[in-house]
Amino acid sequence: MSKCKYIPLLITTMLLTSCGKMPYACFTVSEKEDSVPVNKPVIFNAYCSDNAKEYFWSFPNDSVAYTAIVTYTFREIGKKKVSLMVGNGNKSRYSFKELNVVP
Repeated sequence: MSKCKYIPLLITTMLLTSCGKMPYACFTVSEKEDSVPVNKPVIFNAYCSDNAKEYFWSFPNDSVAYTAIVTYTFREIGKKKVSLMVGNGNKSRYSFKELNVVP
């Protein structure tokens, strides 16, 4: 039996596994983004992200988290950046929001 007959199957398999859908990074915040209260837990929810299997959050003060839903408490007032990277294997997408933390 010829090995050449397996080449189309191999090529098809490679194409299907490399053509997975690109993830989409999206998240919501439990407080108004322009007036997040200092010293109050805020919930960040990434379930609006599509095709995501992994989550990587980045918060001020080098805090990180790895789940779809995260609670974080801001300890200082001012503009604060929160970012989310979602992935599904070797593809990833990034999103961020600038929040205004108030007294």
